[in-house]
Amino acid sequence: SVDHSTMPSINSAIPEVLSRASRARRYGIDCASELHWHAKEPGGDYKQKLIMKNVSGTVIKFKYKLPASSFFFMNFPDLTTICPGMAATIEVSFRPTRTEACDDVIEFNSSNGIFYIRVKATLAEYGVKMQEFLDFGFSTVKEESKKTFLLRNVGEVDAPFELQVDAPFSLEPVNGIVGSRATPKGFSGTIPPKQDANVALKFFPLDASVFVGTVVCKQSSGRPTLVMKISGIGKFPFVQVSAQVLDFGSVITGDKKSLEIIVTNTTLVPVSLTLHPLPSDRDPVFTFR
Repeated sequence: SVDHSTMPSINSAIPEVLSRASRARRYGIDCASELHWHAKEPGGDYKQKLIMKNVSGTVIKFKYKLPASSFFFMNFPDLTTICPGMAATIEVSFRPTRTEACDDVIEFNSSNGIFYIRVKATLAEYGVKMQEFLDFGFSTVKEESKKTFLLRNVGEVDAPFELQVDAPFSLEPVNGIVGSRATPKGFSGTIPPKQDANVALKFFPLDASVFVGTVVCKQSSGRPTLVMKISGIGKFPFVQVSAQVLDFGSVITGDKKSLEIIVTNTTLVPVSLTLHPLPSDRDPVFTFR
């Protein structure tokens, strides 16, 4: 085979490659229009065969010109003769020395004219997708609100990432994340190919204000940084009780009497509360449930 490692790995000008039907009709050769290698690791030797059949009524002779890319290899281009109805097999090797996409052509100079077959190598797809906006609406001051959102690895390889956010928001992994590790503003980890991960976004407002921020998702290997806008409104809760005084009247010693008090939340946010009797030097006689 011929070694052309000093040549560029990607041909800057790709000639027109005809469709299979057009090539057969114009040049009398039926074959695939393209050989495609996808997600191949550097250092390997990946072979494909191009089967070229003479579909004309005359003998066809041709020679080929090797691709300019340094990653594609073929046998020395001797003159090939194909009789009508017969086929010839040409082997093309892809031998990448680094991770890089290639797009090139094999030029065939036949007795019926010149045509091209495309040879290309594409990289494994990778990357994370994240929604663009999340709103908490009204949230109780000094209480934690939580929402979950999805990170999706749309690629074919592991997708490492790091999520960051500023207070009063915080982040926590839920599931689907490999090797999760806390960072100063969030956490990092990896999502396996074609998998989803759930992330918890927490909101803890310290006062009744409007809060806006961003969740930043940093990716590796030159992938773009993703940003999700987030917002929430801190709101104080207010409650009302149905009675200011509960009068049990006379109760015989050893008996039990119950009265009901209704506590109403008058705001748009949830409220947590606990009822405690006032401290006394006497044994407690009132209980709440």
